[in-house]
Amino acid sequence: MDCRCGCGEAVRGRRAFANKEHQLRWLSAGGARELNVLQPIEAKALGGATSGKKAAASGRLDEMRPKAVEAVREITARFRSRPRS
Repeated sequence: MDCRCGCGEAVRGRRAFANKEHQLRWLSAGGARELNVLQPIEAKALGGATSGKKAAASGRLDEMRPKAVEAVREITARFRSRPRS
Protein backbone atom coordinates (compact mmCIF):
# COMPACT_ATOMS: atom_id res chain seq x y z
CA MET A 1 0.00 0.00 0.00
CA ASP A 2 1.24 3.50 -0.78
CA CYS A 3 1.35 6.46 1.58
CA ARG A 4 -1.93 8.36 1.70
CA CYS A 5 -0.18 11.72 1.18
CA GLY A 6 0.52 10.77 -2.42
CA CYS A 7 4.31 10.52 -2.24
CA GLY A 8 4.27 6.91 -3.43
CA GLU A 9 6.34 5.61 -0.51
CA ALA A 10 5.47 2.13 0.72
CA VAL A 11 3.63 1.89 4.04
CA ARG A 12 4.08 -0.92 6.55
CA GLY A 13 1.17 -2.96 7.89
CA ARG A 14 -2.18 -1.24 8.13
CA ARG A 15 -0.77 2.28 8.41
CA ALA A 16 -2.02 5.06 6.17
CA PHE A 17 1.11 7.23 6.21
CA ALA A 18 4.85 6.51 6.04
CA ASN A 19 5.46 8.71 9.13
CA LYS A 20 4.14 11.74 11.01
CA GLU A 21 5.72 14.22 8.60
CA HIS A 22 3.77 12.69 5.73
CA GLN A 23 0.57 12.83 7.79
CA LEU A 24 1.10 16.49 8.68
CA ARG A 25 1.88 17.36 5.06
CA TRP A 26 -1.36 15.66 3.98
CA LEU A 27 -3.41 17.42 6.67
CA SER A 28 -2.00 20.85 5.81
CA ALA A 29 -2.61 20.24 2.10
CA GLY A 30 -6.34 19.80 2.66
CA GLY A 31 -6.63 16.33 4.17
CA ALA A 32 -8.36 17.79 7.20
CA ARG A 33 -11.29 18.78 4.96
CA GLU A 34 -11.48 15.18 3.76
CA LEU A 35 -11.64 13.96 7.37
CA ASN A 36 -14.39 16.48 8.14
CA VAL A 37 -16.49 14.99 5.33
CA LEU A 38 -16.32 11.65 7.14
CA GLN A 39 -17.67 13.16 10.35
CA PRO A 40 -21.23 12.02 11.17
CA ILE A 41 -24.05 14.55 10.75
CA GLU A 42 -24.91 14.17 14.45
CA ALA A 43 -21.42 15.32 15.45
CA LYS A 44 -21.59 18.29 13.08
CA ALA A 45 -24.94 19.28 14.56
CA LEU A 46 -23.31 19.68 17.98
CA GLY A 47 -21.12 22.40 16.52
CA GLY A 48 -18.09 21.72 18.70
CA ALA A 49 -20.08 21.19 21.88
CA THR A 50 -17.95 18.33 23.15
CA SER A 51 -18.49 16.51 26.41
CA GLY A 52 -15.63 18.46 28.01
CA LYS A 53 -17.18 21.81 27.16
CA LYS A 54 -20.57 20.61 28.34
CA ALA A 55 -19.11 19.37 31.65
CA ALA A 56 -17.33 22.69 32.20
CA ALA A 57 -20.47 24.69 31.46
CA SER A 58 -22.62 22.58 33.78
CA GLY A 59 -20.17 22.78 36.68
CA ARG A 60 -19.51 19.04 36.67
CA LEU A 61 -15.75 19.57 36.24
CA ASP A 62 -15.68 21.80 39.32
CA GLU A 63 -17.53 19.08 41.25
CA MET A 64 -15.10 16.36 40.25
CA ARG A 65 -11.89 18.39 40.65
CA PRO A 66 -11.28 17.53 44.35
CA LYS A 67 -11.70 13.82 43.62
CA ALA A 68 -9.27 14.04 40.70
CA VAL A 69 -6.71 15.95 42.76
CA GLU A 70 -6.89 13.32 45.50
CA ALA A 71 -6.42 10.52 42.97
CA VAL A 72 -3.36 12.25 41.49
CA ARG A 73 -1.85 12.71 44.95
CA GLU A 74 -2.45 9.05 45.79
CA ILE A 75 -0.84 7.86 42.56
CA THR A 76 2.12 10.20 43.10
CA ALA A 77 2.61 8.92 46.64
CA ARG A 78 2.55 5.30 45.44
CA PHE A 79 5.01 6.12 42.66
CA ARG A 80 7.44 7.86 45.04
CA SER A 81 7.26 5.12 47.65
CA ARG A 82 8.04 2.25 45.29
CA PRO A 83 11.54 0.77 45.52
CA ARG A 84 14.00 2.06 42.96
CA SER A 85 16.05 -0.40 40.96
